[in-house]
Amino acid sequence: QKRRRRPGPGFTLPGFAEHYGLPIGMIRRAVKNGEITTVAFGGRNLITPSEAERICQLFSLKARDGPESDS
Repeated sequence: QKRRRRPGPGFTLPGFAEHYGLPIGMIRRAVKNGEITTVAFGGRNLITPSEAERICQLFSLKARDGPESDS
């Protein structure tokens, strides 16, 4: 399976969804509704580390265990 989390600042939308075990559609809807703030970088929308932390605290999310887990 393709690894979605790459080293560097922020998460791609699919990478964030996979890292926290959430459906990608839910993440895209939240971005579209303005509930999650992204930044455009290199032609991609990224969720910054501070925004990811805010989302995790808000919804009590924990990273999934796995080789790409940073926690």
